[in-house]
Amino acid sequence: VGETVELTLPELETVRLILLAPEAVMADLTRRHALARAVQAEAVLRGLQYDLAAAARHQDILRRLGPHYRPFMTLAESSGAYGLKAADWLNPQGDENNCIEWYEAAAGAERWARWHFKGARAGRNYFIFQWHPFGRPLLVSLFSAAGEEVFRREIAGSDQNFYRVDLDLPADGDYVITMRGVEGTQTNARLAKAAFLVPADKADWLPARPVR
Repeated sequence: VGETVELTLPELETVRLILLAPEAVMADLTRRHALARAVQAEAVLRGLQYDLAAAARHQDILRRLGPHYRPFMTLAESSGAYGLKAADWLNPQGDENNCIEWYEAAAGAERWARWHFKGARAGRNYFIFQWHPFGRPLLVSLFSAAGEEVFRREIAGSDQNFYRVDLDLPADGDYVITMRGVEGTQTNARLAKAAFLVPADKADWLPARPVR
């Protein structure tokens, strides 16, 4: 090991070269190969376990969210979007099309989703929704019944599928939440029609981390 051996090949057609190593070297190489295979197999197993756990959590949220917070649920209306049915997406209402989606190749198109929440309560509320951003941010706005915009934030997608925006409502009443493309950028999105505005004192279970 560590030595240089000079070889002279008899002809250009030589295509096979067999190198023999001492038994100790071969045993060490075999041991290291087996160890590398074991480490690789353990990593693959951990990845599979993570994926299975994530899929189970997702299915649990889909099963529980609609019935758990149905009094605080409403369905979206939209502009410039098309409806589609997507498996593994919220569908507590049993609609043929449970999602809305838009994909615009150029900036400047009018694309948005809007939820009307009636009789919302003042104070901290949680807007919970399901979203796939296709790598594009969206602008979330909260409007009072008088049309005043009382909250606005640009949000970017992450590795999660369910999202939560924490909102502080200034008064009891009706509110509208819109999600639309950021001005001057390409806008692509898929959103579940069903979304929830849950008062903090009723939010005994939150399926998503807050958007920062």
